[in-house]
Amino acid sequence: MSNQDLLFQEKVLAYKDLIFHVNYIFESFYDLMEEMLDHEGSNVKWEKFLNKESEYYNSLVADLYKSIFKVQSFIDKSFLKKCRSAAAAPLHRMFIDKN
Repeated sequence: MSNQDLLFQEKVLAYKDLIFHVNYIFESFYDLMEEMLDHEGSNVKWEKFLNKESEYYNSLVADLYKSIFKVQSFIDKSFLKKCRSAAAAPLHRMFIDKN
């Protein structure tokens, strides 16, 4: 196997890993949105639950950023930027735009 073949394989694995992380963040976000729609308790209970969940979602984004850091030298910069913004969008919507 040549070095180019190995580099190509590494790139493919890196893209798969990044896409997995972004997809998982979105799936988790929409699972949380379903829980919100089904929530029958008070706003205070929901706020407490959401604060606990924020730690989990922050860890998901941290894992994505770790993966980005590992591969940023050989993956397209515009793709990495899209991954960052895709991961930040649901979190911003969920925890910043509470009003």
